[in-house]
Amino acid sequence: MDVYPVVINEEEFELVQELLKSRRPNAGRVTVKKDGQEEVLIKSNLFSGIARCTECGGPMYHNVVRAKRTPKKGDPKIEEYRYIRCLNERDGLCENKAMTYETVERFVVEHLLGMDLNTVKEQEFNPEIEVIRIQIDQVKDQITNYENGIERRKSAGKAVSFEMREELDDAKLELEQLLARQASLATVQVDLPVLQDVNVTELYNVNNVDIRTRYENELNKIVSNIRLKRNGNFYTIDIIYKQNELKRHVLFIENKKKEQKLISEVIIENVDGAKFYYTPSFVISVKDGEIRFQQTKEDLTIIDYSLLLNYVDAVDRCDAVGVWMRNNMSFLFTK
Repeated sequence: MDVYPVVINEEEFELVQELLKSRRPNAGRVTVKKDGQEEVLIKSNLFSGIARCTECGGPMYHNVVRAKRTPKKGDPKIEEYRYIRCLNERDGLCENKAMTYETVERFVVEHLLGMDLNTVKEQEFNPEIEVIRIQIDQVKDQITNYENGIERRKSAGKAVSFEMREELDDAKLELEQLLARQASLATVQVDLPVLQDVNVTELYNVNNVDIRTRYENELNKIVSNIRLKRNGNFYTIDIIYKQNELKRHVLFIENKKKEQKLISEVIIENVDGAKFYYTPSFVISVKDGEIRFQQTKEDLTIIDYSLLLNYVDAVDRCDAVGVWMRNNMSFLFTK
């Protein structure tokens, strides 16, 4: 029995926790859920703090809705539905609609399973880090020499000059600065097997708190944010990476009640000042204001074309690529 009155409902409590989590990276929420007479730990959301709304840029949170269903045969039962929802939409400030959480999770996980994560993971060797490491060793040797020299003069009863003490202080300050720079450049170690050797059946089970927590921790090292948009039964999942801001993946999902499928995808990459949009049937490149189109399959698909155009327009209606695609659409599909 609750002794004190309920101040906020369950949805509001969960939302507050999600917002707090967004301020504490890698500290995903584990909740307690009643299962009959028992209380069990669960981890519902792998995207706390990184899920963002494409429409307004606001945070998205894990939302649980429970509804009572009465089947034709059998007793009434409570069914649980999980969504990922824009905070601003909840408050009537955004038009993006809630998306089925399980669908988003499944396609993000499957995408990461099938890609070469080394293309978005920072390389282990960084020449600047090596230079700084050598400089740190040199400064440490200088500090040791200064300290030994000062001790020798003290032992011999000689005065230690102001210049010697000042040089020691300067060397210590330089060491602090080098160590700080080294820390800022340090490569984040990503445990790739956690992301790519995972048993998805176990991962999708919210009761497997340890597995899901480890997965979320590694996901947060790779992914900066996941931008989500719903248009009817179609979901757009835009994955932006932390360690390679020049590359992103966009997944287009059809979410029906009985079937969810990937209908197209785009790789967006910046290379040597040029921006490329790779789809399954064509590539668009932009450099110095010049747009080039190259068909990569015999059949150019209207689905790939329309989905990329809709995505570009959602980001910026005036984008040159979107303008070019609208102006050339009739020509490309009637020639």
